[in-house]
Amino acid sequence: MTLAKASEVDFHFPLIGWFDDGVRTFPDREYLLKCRPALYENDELIGMELVDNSLRRWAVRSVDLCSPLPKKRWYHNRLLFFVFLPITFFLEVAYNTMIEIDPRLEELAPLDLEEVKAQVIREKGPIWADFDPVGSPEYDAELAKVRDAPDVAALVDLLEEDWPPGFLE
Repeated sequence: MTLAKASEVDFHFPLIGWFDDGVRTFPDREYLLKCRPALYENDELIGMELVDNSLRRWAVRSVDLCSPLPKKRWYHNRLLFFVFLPITFFLEVAYNTMIEIDPRLEELAPLDLEEVKAQVIREKGPIWADFDPVGSPEYDAELAKVRDAPDVAALVDLLEEDWPPGFLE
């Protein structure tokens, strides 16, 4: 098993990534190589699958840290976070730093576009159902947009209507 650094892989952007927390999009390499410290510290990126616009697929097997982790602040303590919720929310937003990472990837068998569309529907279907009942014209219109997407780039555009790209959320 040979692992390649994400910074060195010749991706055909944009990418779609699936991991435990849902689906993410990566319009370019910069979004892939930065994340919030908690994602790195909790190993949440390990196992994430990436698919590029050429339908090539990789799995994240490890993550190299390229910049130092920020120091823990007093408001990172969960008890203090809830006691001082209004001010800690401001501090978290104002001082939330991104760290630089370089995931190590294992290349997997490529997917076909229909499999990628099915994964997008599995991820987004329950979210759409929260707003529009299954079978409603609005729900069916969202499904049709995914089914009619000609490539991964079009799917990324659809996903970015609801989620910001990369690990910004």
